[in-house]
Amino acid sequence: MPDTTGSNNFINDQIAELIMECIDEHKKLPTEQELMERFQINRFALREILNAYAVNGIIVSQQGSGRYAQFPDLGVQIKNIWAPFIKCRPSLLLDFFEIRKCLELSSLPIAMQNLRPDDLLQLRHHTDAMLKCAQAGESFESFDRDFHCTLFACTGNLFFKQLLTAFWDICEDSIIWPSSNDLLYVAQQHIDILEALACQDEAKASELLNMQLVESRNQIALALVKGSQESPREHNAFVALT
Repeated sequence: MPDTTGSNNFINDQIAELIMECIDEHKKLPTEQELMERFQINRFALREILNAYAVNGIIVSQQGSGRYAQFPDLGVQIKNIWAPFIKCRPSLLLDFFEIRKCLELSSLPIAMQNLRPDDLLQLRHHTDAMLKCAQAGESFESFDRDFHCTLFACTGNLFFKQLLTAFWDICEDSIIWPSSNDLLYVAQQHIDILEALACQDEAKASELLNMQLVESRNQIALALVKGSQESPREHNAFVALT
């Protein structure tokens, strides 16, 4: 991030405020010339500050349009940093899963409070698609992912959304889905959770979600044990994450 010490401290603060304003109002940043005049700063110093934001994905340039600001994506940073290490040491995925488990269970009450009829319809669409795929013996990882992301988007917590997305992105390339019978079981788990959500039965929904996450973690741990007994190439394979 930009240096916030010395003489640049005030300018950095002012540019940060400007970036927040542009994000809130969905407008592009002023031109370099306008920024130089506004903050009484030379082009070299200005670009140094802007580039620091750009490196972190906060400022993006669109050719022929200008610069735009957006919130940093914590999920992308986590994925870019950790994905290579998880491929080398798959057991790290268990640590990520524990974080996901804690976040989902603790955030479920808030998500349920904010659930709207449209959200329930979208969740129903995902479970219907899961069941249809399971009956055909086909995996449904995208619908599984969409179910959880749709549900917890209702928390309105940007950081949680980014973390959950990062988890799925990291796991996406290393998932092996189970047999048809297991797929039907996983699909039914989601259907049962949805029914509890629709009835606003927080205790039941939490119990079912916890059971699902615990079983998923156990499946991952079992896959890791089996993987350690196989070739290094197969060691990165995991079972379904739900």
